[in-house]
Order: sequence, then C-alpha cells, then structure tokens
Amino acid sequence: MKQLIKLLVSLVFLVWFTGSVVLMIVSAKTGGREWLVPVMLGQFFFVFGTVGLIAIVRSDDKRGVWLPALFIAAGVLTAAGGVLYRYGII
Repeated sequence: MKQLIKLLVSLVFLVWFTGSVVLMIVSAKTGGREWLVPVMLGQFFFVFGTVGLIAIVRSDDKRGVWLPALFIAAGVLTAAGGVLYRYGII
C-alpha cells in the first residue's frame, strides 16, 4: 500500500511539474499572458521550498530551516508580483 501511495505522489508531482513548465512556455509566447510566467515561477519556488521545509522538519538536524523558508518567501513574493502586475497595481 505504501508503494502505491508513493507511486501516486510521484505521478501527481510529474504531471504538476510538466504542466507548469508547459503553461509557463505557452504563457510567455501568448500575447497578454506574460504575467503568468512569474506566477508559475513563484509557485515552483513555493512548492520546492515547502518540500524542503517538510524534509528538514522530519529530520533530526533542524539547522537549515532558513533556506526553505527563503524559497517559500521568494515564491510568494514572485507570484504576488505577477498578480499585482496583471491588475496594474505595480
């Protein structure tokens, strides 16, 4: 059962990663959707930072928590910047 869950998580991750890259490329080439590129890049940073933070919290050595937290903050700020740019706030 554990192997099936790991396989499903891997499959979902692969679909998410591939779909995000494809959407980022299509958004960059399509007129009027350039604002989606930083949003997609921000969600990459957020997800990878979250995965790193979970791995560090589960381990015994908790010294490197600041690096995934930095990735999470960069992801949120990058995605927010894209959305704010889209609606003309910045």
